[in-house]
Amino acid sequence: MVDEIATIHSTGMMRQTGNALDLAIDGNGYFAVQTPAGVRYTKNGTFTKNAQGQIVTQDGNPVMGTAGPITVNNAASNLTVSPDGRVMLDGVESGQLSIVEFANEKQLLKEGDSLYNANGAQAAPSGSRVEQGMLEQSNVNVVAEMVNLITGYRAYEVNAKTVQAHDQLLDKAVNEVGRT
Repeated sequence: MVDEIATIHSTGMMRQTGNALDLAIDGNGYFAVQTPAGVRYTKNGTFTKNAQGQIVTQDGNPVMGTAGPITVNNAASNLTVSPDGRVMLDGVESGQLSIVEFANEKQLLKEGDSLYNANGAQAAPSGSRVEQGMLEQSNVNVVAEMVNLITGYRAYEVNAKTVQAHDQLLDKAVNEVGRT
């Protein structure tokens, strides 16, 4: 293949937020989310609670646990999430986050809103750590990508000048041949 658009699934830098429902995954894991189209996967751990007490994404999709959507008591004062994904309310376990990983992440299809469709890829339980009060930042190296952009632009400029020079040579050849 000459060129491809590929998603790099490596973990990005972590940023501390202090919000109990901001969760980051340190490793190759993905949160499972129930959407109207079925279970989808995301690394975006910006979660909130809905009126029913379910932990949901910013789009209102319930975050899945090992036994279904995670529901928390709205009256609980202390919500903690352990590194292995156990959700605790005032010291009592409320559920276990469903965190999975894929042997071949290239099979995942982007669906938008930070969601991926498994597309036949087999999800397996992940040993990744959950970091509470943190969010994963972009894994893009801005400096490296800017260098790549400049390099590509310079290559384009060189090729454009080559085509222009070739066009001028052809023009001269056609006009010179016509005069003789």
